[in-house]
Amino acid sequence: MASRMASAASKQRRPPAAGRNVLERLLVECVQTTRAVPSESGVRFHVHVPAEAEHSVCLVYHVDLQPDPLVKEGPRPDYLVLYGTKDRLIFTIVEMKGKGEQDLTHGVDQIAAFSRLLRDQLMEHVPAKLKYTVQGVLLMAHGAHAPLKKLGEMGRRGFVIAPVSYHHSAELFPYISRPLELEGSAYRHESNRDRPFSPLERMLAEGKLPTREDDAFRRERWAPGQPGVYVNYASPVTAKPRRARTSYAALAIDAKRADIGVCASGDELYDLLLTELEGGLGLSASRKFLRLLRVTAGEAPT
Repeated sequence: MASRMASAASKQRRPPAAGRNVLERLLVECVQTTRAVPSESGVRFHVHVPAEAEHSVCLVYHVDLQPDPLVKEGPRPDYLVLYGTKDRLIFTIVEMKGKGEQDLTHGVDQIAAFSRLLRDQLMEHVPAKLKYTVQGVLLMAHGAHAPLKKLGEMGRRGFVIAPVSYHHSAELFPYISRPLELEGSAYRHESNRDRPFSPLERMLAEGKLPTREDDAFRRERWAPGQPGVYVNYASPVTAKPRRARTSYAALAIDAKRADIGVCASGDELYDLLLTELEGGLGLSASRKFLRLLRVTAGEAPT
């Protein structure tokens, strides 16, 4: 009874889809506030981002989040890990499986199916000039036998899924932070101290808003049913009490461009994002991609 009540409460707390596409649902509904995941099928993982990787963004998304998973029909994986720097963007799909050979083979299908969906969504909603890698990790219980034949077939098609077997909580940073190769993917456990979430990561994980703010930027960059991504964010401190929200930002992406619009009564949020994009990620101040724009109610962004 208690578990059913908790499940019902969780379902009530989940924001409505509000016409969001798969990418928007990932950003709003599936993002996690930690880079460690609980055990499933006897395995689990964490991503400890070392201090030397400070110029990066790393977030975990729970694709199979219950009671409302991202994929309603067909095979779906457990998690997606995003790792981004100024030079590359890597999406690593993670499926966790026990020892059963049939389950392991199905795990490959789950990763492959979501990779196709993710690629289709990226092709539809983001600029073609955005370069990214989509890959997979099949995380197995210790002693499990990886379906090497099927993994080899996937690799020859250009999609690499690395089999990883470990008896405790696997460290996946070496896998999610670089393009994978099927050969040489044997697991070696590495221990490193996880750097805390950056202010940008905290905003992406904790500050996403369940609805789109009605302002000039939204009216210019978003309309129901059109391709693209539009998600509002507030500082995590003010994300919950709507009456206290005087500053917020919007991530607006379409087939031609990606921008961040900032609506704020002062410069604090704008300066924070400027510092994170240029100082934290090292993006050029003269960049044409992911520009930072000021938004004034009723006026075009500048």
